[in-house]
Amino acid sequence: MGLTYRGKHSLRDFGMQTKINDLPITPPKKTDYEEDIPYRDGSIDFSESGGRVFYKDKTIEVEFYLICNDTAKRNKTIEQFVTWINGGKGELILDDMPFTKWIASPLTVEDMTIMLQRAGKTVVAFRCEPFNQFLYDTQGIPLGADIPLDTEIEIGWPINHIYEIANGTNTFKLNNAGNAAVRPKLVFNGNFTSVSFTCGGNTIKYNHKTTQFTIDCELFSCFEGDTNTSEYSNGDYIEIGQGENEITIQSNGTGTVEIIYNPLFYYTPVSYTHLRAHETGRN
Repeated sequence: MGLTYRGKHSLRDFGMQTKINDLPITPPKKTDYEEDIPYRDGSIDFSESGGRVFYKDKTIEVEFYLICNDTAKRNKTIEQFVTWINGGKGELILDDMPFTKWIASPLTVEDMTIMLQRAGKTVVAFRCEPFNQFLYDTQGIPLGADIPLDTEIEIGWPINHIYEIANGTNTFKLNNAGNAAVRPKLVFNGNFTSVSFTCGGNTIKYNHKTTQFTIDCELFSCFEGDTNTSEYSNGDYIEIGQGENEITIQSNGTGTVEIIYNPLFYYTPVSYTHLRAHETGRN
């Protein structure tokens, strides 16, 4: 049993055994914004003033064990391990949840070196984002990916969310199979003078003659190639809500748009065939 964090595996790369002491399996806690008003009974709840409920981070607690009789090798391993753990926020993947990413950063690591030298073990708490991500985004599973033979993933999961855009008004529906809203990356290819993209009551507009541009709603930025072109945009960067969403695109030009995102989950997908069925609208 082990885990992968920021691209390295606890057992294969450092010889560290792991034990999960605390693993949150319930939905994350809601962030409450309540305010008491003078000369008024009760309080006003502003928790959904941003258009939806928002959630707090959650914590995973992991115990690491080091068994090594060679003192020099032990000290070198501890140094490498502490350097690895003390890195910034990254993807955390547990061996028994191989298709689920926790976006995590370590907490309370001050005494790690001393504990490993004295007792051969230490505890690390990881602060994680409220929702876990499915390992692969809507562009699909890359060729050569390490997929266990008994995994229930159908060939072709998922359908790429690529839509044809005609000049004028375009409407279509998109089904988000996750448990939470996501901020997608919108990749446009074709010949455009201006485009507006509406979902969930928000609209983001891009006004520039071009053949390719990207609206990254997670980064709140727009790009043409590697060049930041956010000055050509205005409006609100959109979210795709849980379940079925109606998309409207007003276009001065023709081409395609690809909508890229990782489904988000409270814990992990029930099954990958279920995820595939949800994406395609089958039962």
